[in-house]
Amino acid sequence: MLDVFHLSEDAVPITGSYVNSDAPGLPSRLSVEYDALDRNRVPSKWACSAVGTLINTNTVEEFRNRSKQELLKSSASVLWDAIISGSALEKPSVLASFLMFTFADLKKYHYYYWFAFPAFTLPKTIPLVKQPQCVSLILTDEQIASLVLACEGLGTDVDRGFFTLTQSGNEFGIHLLKDYPQIRTAASGVTPVVCLQDFVSANTNKKWHERCNS
Repeated sequence: MLDVFHLSEDAVPITGSYVNSDAPGLPSRLSVEYDALDRNRVPSKWACSAVGTLINTNTVEEFRNRSKQELLKSSASVLWDAIISGSALEKPSVLASFLMFTFADLKKYHYYYWFAFPAFTLPKTIPLVKQPQCVSLILTDEQIASLVLACEGLGTDVDRGFFTLTQSGNEFGIHLLKDYPQIRTAASGVTPVVCLQDFVSANTNKKWHERCNS
């Protein structure tokens, strides 16, 4: 990494990934791999992309003294602008954005890092039309089989973390997130739903990227 950055402290785009297949009770995981700087990096079949920003400092003093609050505020502003402008519909993985702030002491082999996950504060009481239910309680076995088949057929053109799901009878289809408004307007006998993959195993927690998509 340092052979790429040299002494630059400019923000650099990186890519991470997450999955929703961890067993209940395990901590949430965001993976930032050795090839995170590769802008064309494609996550594994069942993983979702997270768009990140990396800032590497040259001294431990800079790492310690930089205002983490300002870093988080700056990251949140970028995310908010993406939501307001509509660019998040074109690239939904920005809704799962993160910041990685680092310093590497190569003489002592000490490595410092700080992660930030911007999310927005929602009202303390969020009205629900109905309480969340397990898919097995609201869909038949035939419908679940169709839903699983549709998810397994997700192509690379559809962001696995955020997408539009349509239901027509017992059949399900998956579309780009940005297609939701058009599908909803033109729908005739088709029910569109905005979907996101939840990677937190604790049902009591409202997830960071879910708050950004609410």
